[in-house]
Amino acid sequence: MDIQENQDADQMTLVVSGEVDLDKSPQLRNKITSHLNENKSVAVDLSGVSYIDSSGVSCLLEGMQLSKKKGVVFELINVSEAVMKVLELAHLDKILIIRT
Repeated sequence: MDIQENQDADQMTLVVSGEVDLDKSPQLRNKITSHLNENKSVAVDLSGVSYIDSSGVSCLLEGMQLSKKKGVVFELINVSEAVMKVLELAHLDKILIIRT
């Protein structure tokens, strides 16, 4: 897994590629929470993610919950087909903010 950070004026975009699994999801969790704790809006670009497991999905849900507490935006953008299938299967596409 690789994570690139792109800072806009009002939002941090994390561009994630590769596989998000139990070994690598703590990196993603740390990036998401550190930016949200700085009260920055965060967009996670998942276009390059070929696989995500439950630990990766958990990172996304934690990001959503923390963003609500902080009052900032947390959204997923350019979600790959592989990730979207997992989110739809778990009905998480109904509760996470997903932009194309």
